[in-house]
Amino acid sequence: MFKDDELMSLFLEESMENLQSMEEALLELERSPNDNELLNVVFRAMHTIKGGAGLMGLELISGLAHRLENILDEIRQSGKELPAGALDLLFMGVDLFRQIFSSGALHGDGFAAQAEDLDKAVQRFTEEKEAGGNHFPGEDQILATEFSALASPLGKQPEGTATALGEPLQIDVRLYADCLLKSVRAYMVLKAVESQAEIIQVEPSLQELEEEDFESFSL
Repeated sequence: MFKDDELMSLFLEESMENLQSMEEALLELERSPNDNELLNVVFRAMHTIKGGAGLMGLELISGLAHRLENILDEIRQSGKELPAGALDLLFMGVDLFRQIFSSGALHGDGFAAQAEDLDKAVQRFTEEKEAGGNHFPGEDQILATEFSALASPLGKQPEGTATALGEPLQIDVRLYADCLLKSVRAYMVLKAVESQAEIIQVEPSLQELEEEDFESFSL
């Protein structure tokens, strides 16, 4: 389907679109901090950047996006308005990600100081909220995922094949209805699975996935 450099280019294109969406939503949230729809826009965009960066091996971006996503998820679940401090952190994150993406130094080379400043600011914000009685969830409590995967036996395994788990499994993947670049997301899932196991079969076909003629797929 895609070569790695093509995939990175598409990841950057999608990420810049998500940064633009986040920035516009955050500006609106300054005026309407109780708007849950705007908060969801920011959460979904941050979640997509986190997932894509993780699959591309961009640990600095993925880690920072994950910590900002945690804050967003807690605020969404609390039903409270977006605090000014959280808004400042999100603007800092958007600005830093934009600088990194624009520079081409996607592993954060040259941005260590800014990343550390943002990380410390997130930690201070979280500690202050916890001290005030508003506990933020740990990483193991975050339920939002890039896709929903359900595993079930495939049936008789073709002779001479093996998977990382020792048995053939079927994984059903569902993408968000408004997901951008569906074929890219599908390819990222395929790459992640291929790093752990042998893929025996994909439905629909790779050609149909590339043409984005699907809403979900199985492998």
